[in-house]
Amino acid sequence: MLILGTIFNCLDPIMTVVAGLSVRDPFLIPFDKKDLAESAKAQFSARDCSDHIALVRAYNGWKDAERQQSGHEYCWKNFLSAQTLKAIDSLRKQFFSLLKDTGLVDKPSENCNSRSILMRAVICAGLFPGLCSVVNKEKSITLKTMEDGQVLLYSNSVNAGVPKIPYPWLVFNEKVKVNSVFLRDSTGVSDSVLLLFGGNIERGGLDGHLKMLGGYLDFFMKPTLGDMYLSLKRELEELIQNKVSIFFFQVFKLFDD
Repeated sequence: MLILGTIFNCLDPIMTVVAGLSVRDPFLIPFDKKDLAESAKAQFSARDCSDHIALVRAYNGWKDAERQQSGHEYCWKNFLSAQTLKAIDSLRKQFFSLLKDTGLVDKPSENCNSRSILMRAVICAGLFPGLCSVVNKEKSITLKTMEDGQVLLYSNSVNAGVPKIPYPWLVFNEKVKVNSVFLRDSTGVSDSVLLLFGGNIERGGLDGHLKMLGGYLDFFMKPTLGDMYLSLKRELEELIQNKVSIFFFQVFKLFDD
């Protein structure tokens, strides 16, 4: 995910996302202030249907507050753990140092693109095959994974409790089984993002028919559009493979030195 962040010039927010996958949830949900805490988190999502993008915005706000010596007040107001945000900050510095040593990135400012579509694509690539389908019904939303069938979202997710999720898919990092299977942090993605940044795609039996996950997922479109997706996917994979090869070459070189 970090290497993709350098390719699409959005490393800065992606470092926050990756660091967030390695620590406890910085969004605190006090039992007696649950509604207020969930509302505070929802404001960071800004209807982007992404817990990961909400984390990026919460972290960026904390950094701004820290520069003004008001980090503690910011965390208290937004139900955030200062200790966890500091851990994320430390991991980000480690990630950047490694990427800088390998020559993949020079200055943080060169990778600050925070457009949600780019972040969403890189998050999809990093979390796949953690994938769940979304079906919006009149009064409810049905979520299903290939392995578990119907699943639910944790109540503190920005995608929980909304009347509609305007994306056909959610990508996620972790699921937990209690009585039902619950998904933790998730991000909504479109068909196009999934086709280009998800797993391998293959031609189906008809013109304009593309398959993913061994045929579990089917996509039907105009034949010319299907050909375009296959072509773009090949070019994207070649670009990523070249970047990954350079990364590992430089890592081995660092250890040899």
